Amino acid sequence: MLKKITQSALLASALLLSACGAPTETQTSTITQSVATADANTILVARKTGFGGSFVPINIFVDGTRVGSVGNNKVETITIPPGRHEIEVRFTGPAAITTQPATLAFNKSATSPAYFNISLRSGLIGASLQIAEVSANSLAH
Repeated sequence: MLKKITQSALLASALLLSACGAPTETQTSTITQSVATADANTILVARKTGFGGSFVPINIFVDGTRVGSVGNNKVETITIPPGRHEIEVRFTGPAAITTQPATLAFNKSATSPAYFNISLRSGLIGASLQIAEVSANSLAH
């Protein structure tokens, strides 16, 4: 009896974790639509961090100013002027204690949007956010 309960609990946990980590068709469609309609004056920041920290929004800072936040499998569109900028992403609250933020310097073109993807790298003691500039095609898929 205990063996059946344990197996059922493990199966339920696996199903829950797999459902939380992968983007749904609607979420992928929303990101794809955001990429297709992006204005040249914007940056798009997508978060595809999987289950880890998925219930906590990630705050987005550009040049030291908080400009938004993004939930898991979501995209945030931010208007910024062309030029050299620094983007930082970080958790706040208790999640910030064990998760290192990520920072990236980039040049924003005047003629096209910029696209960024946030990922989460887990380690033995903690985790670290990572941010990378990506292509429109990569962000959309």
